[in-house]
Amino acid sequence: MIVKKSCIAIALAGVMTLGTGITSQAISDTDIICYNSEEIMKKPVSIDTNIGVEGLAYQKDGYLMLPLRLTCERLGMDVKWVGETRSVEISKDSIWTSITLEKDSYFQGRMAPFSLGIAPELIDESTYVPAEFFNEIFDQDVFDIFERNKVDGTVSNIIETKNGKLISVEYDENKIIFIVNDNTKIADKFTNQELNVDDIEEGDRLIAIHDSKMTMSLPPQTYAYSINVEKADTIKGVTSNITQTKNGHMLTVDYDENKTIIFNISDETKITDQTTGEIKDITDIKNGDELVVKHSKIMTKSIPPQTVAYEIQICSNVKDK
Repeated sequence: MIVKKSCIAIALAGVMTLGTGITSQAISDTDIICYNSEEIMKKPVSIDTNIGVEGLAYQKDGYLMLPLRLTCERLGMDVKWVGETRSVEISKDSIWTSITLEKDSYFQGRMAPFSLGIAPELIDESTYVPAEFFNEIFDQDVFDIFERNKVDGTVSNIIETKNGKLISVEYDENKIIFIVNDNTKIADKFTNQELNVDDIEEGDRLIAIHDSKMTMSLPPQTYAYSINVEKADTIKGVTSNITQTKNGHMLTVDYDENKTIIFNISDETKITDQTTGEIKDITDIKNGDELVVKHSKIMTKSIPPQTVAYEIQICSNVKDK
């Protein structure tokens, strides 16, 4: 999966040359907006990583660019600069690839070249590539490279401002306010369907990756880079049909006398007995069972509509009747 970073809160704090030394560079100011007073504060901002690439990344056109040699070395990869072709060869174990400056073309081994949306570039004698490069070529999760600033919680309040929205999220008895705008990557957690900030509502569950820099206010405020949204509704109904598919099962549930929904059931769907809390399986559900289904609000326009089931509670089983 290609992950595009939002164009916020990252400044170039230094560079790593293709040689052995590190050259210093002045830290540029980035506008950090404090929404409590709609006041713009200018302060240098860098990123923290768990592999020692602190402050050596920058953002361009919504992509997070990383110093190639330094990042590769921290991840145990071999790097070779080929001056004649202005290219760099990278390898690790049985994986080999090569990138060329100013050419948005990437590949692994004999696979067909593909685009990542931005080409490698040279900044002060250091080659930079998008963070997606490590994900797509070496199956190295982008967020394994960076310190994980992750919150899983529920939206408690949303305030609209002239620069975006302030979304308050409660989690683990704590609270945080995310600054969210059109640059934040937002998607449905289960379908990966792209959403926008206006699709987020109070009561939604959010899994947010955020900037490590926060305001000193209580609760703190920070930028959200990406958000996965679990937009859920709940119905109570009776099973009328169960069909196995290549990706799981389709569960038809009738409710409110004359309404029907078809739920897509996967291994991620949690199924329990409502009374005992015992974990169940789709094979435990039979036609005629009474269910409580927590599901995505995003549905197809078909009749009946289809959507993803997050959680299913079996209230009563036909064998108990």
